[in-house]
Amino acid sequence: MIVALYISMKNEMVALPVFNERISPLLDVANRFAIYEIVDDRISQKIMVSLHDESEIQRVQKLKELGVSLIIGGAVSGFVTHVIAEKGIRLISWINGEADKVIHSYLRDDLDYAAEDTRGCGRGRRRGCRGVGSGKRGVGRENTAEENE
Repeated sequence: MIVALYISMKNEMVALPVFNERISPLLDVANRFAIYEIVDDRISQKIMVSLHDESEIQRVQKLKELGVSLIIGGAVSGFVTHVIAEKGIRLISWINGEADKVIHSYLRDDLDYAAEDTRGCGRGRRRGCRGVGSGKRGVGRENTAEENE
């Protein structure tokens, strides 16, 4: 009998938009980002980057140039979600809380994703906030490639 052990190590650059050391409530207007370099599921370094006076497209492009492969943020418009997807960056939205606690929750695979909470979303709108989840310390879900198109 052969037993295979699969170990998934995270090696990536993760950006969190921050305001007062917490996840910025709206990614679209965020101009300060905490960027965490993750090596073997551990934070190897954290840098703070300010991207003032740049458009949403320019800010996302700059994050891509810095090597960011994942953005974990709060609320985000459809336009910015599309821009992020076009750059090949993954997005986990609808997260709130202190940035350092959020990144540690991510590393523990402990970001809480429940299936259907639409508070404040979609009232009178056609599409609403599909798939928004709620959790103990934050809310969130990762957009799939199909949803980003």
